[in-house]
Amino acid sequence: MVAKFIITPFIQVLRLRIQVLALLLSDWNTGITGIEVYNNIFQTTGGAYLVDIPTGYDGYFAGNLYWASGGTFKIRYHNTNYNSVNSWRAVSGNEKVGSLLTGITADPLLLNVGSNSVVWPAPTYSLNAYMTSASSPAINTALNLNSLFAI
Repeated sequence: MVAKFIITPFIQVLRLRIQVLALLLSDWNTGITGIEVYNNIFQTTGGAYLVDIPTGYDGYFAGNLYWASGGTFKIRYHNTNYNSVNSWRAVSGNEKVGSLLTGITADPLLLNVGSNSVVWPAPTYSLNAYMTSASSPAINTALNLNSLFAI
């Protein structure tokens, strides 16, 4: 199965300390591959995983910003833990387009984090929480998916 997603997740760890993470592929059907994740902000709190892709699944990530607010950077990919984008990139080939290194770790400077829920079917432009501030490192850094991948 091949799928292309542009996912914009933000999930906080609840006060009960339930481990919630930004992106998880699991319990669907092993063998899912071809997931492509571009130009997102992944932010977690409390030490939750930013990304968790178990063995038997595969995904390609490029152009994303990762921020572990109040915790350590954690990505688990094929049951191996990584503590930086660089270490994950070196082993998995993610956050790289040809020789261009993509993906950064930085505070995205989101406004009103945790003050509102993202509720479908409200259009994203109507939400006042989770918008980037004027000085966010995420502004004007997205990959041009049309020129790079014709999507």
